[in-house]
Amino acid sequence: MLKTVATGGGGTSGLTYKGTWNASANLPALSSGSGVNGDYYVVNVAGSTNLDGITDWQIGDWAIFNGAVWQKIDQSDTVTSVNGQVGAVVLNAANVGAAANTVNVIAGTGLTGGGALTGNVTITLANTAVVAGTYGTATQVSQVTVDAQGRITSASNVAIAISNSAVSGLGTMATQNANAVVITGGSATLANVTVTSNLYANLATSNTAAMPDPSLPLAPEGYITVYVNGNAKKIPYYGV
Repeated sequence: MLKTVATGGGGTSGLTYKGTWNASANLPALSSGSGVNGDYYVVNVAGSTNLDGITDWQIGDWAIFNGAVWQKIDQSDTVTSVNGQVGAVVLNAANVGAAANTVNVIAGTGLTGGGALTGNVTITLANTAVVAGTYGTATQVSQVTVDAQGRITSASNVAIAISNSAVSGLGTMATQNANAVVITGGSATLANVTVTSNLYANLATSNTAAMPDPSLPLAPEGYITVYVNGNAKKIPYYGV
């Protein structure tokens, strides 16, 4: 027999556990307004027996007599077990009919991180050996290496150098240096050319032309033949 002592004033002065009560068959038999102050029963079979106007009795409820009427302490909402377990219950996936977690995030090539999907998962792009910066200048071109994942794995600057053999359409003209152009074959036509300094040329010369004007005081050493608008002109030259 379990006894407890009330700490508040009025009502029952102490509780006496009388056992279980079948609220459907009213066993043991209880009647409204009749009982011993402090006696209580715990419902083990739900039912609708009328005790002082109370008809909703669920398993776990207490029926307590306070000296005048029967009262109910509603215990039907109290959790008595979880998944058949009592005490400090810890559930796993199998306890609630769920499959264990088998899904994982796998970090692919060039990535780090990942893991089981039991929480937040972070994927990070791995660093390559390339130094962050700007590549390519007015005199250099950037040269890069790209892997199968589209990442640049190396980068460098390469000087721009194009050989004349790599360029078509130049004929036999070749640039020897920054100050001179040598034409080794064919012909060249110059139009609207301004000479800002001395002009040197190796031209075919002839001294067989007759003196156009015998009154000139000095006979030229020879003549340079040039063409002006398609017409040949002879320009005298003198030795120095």
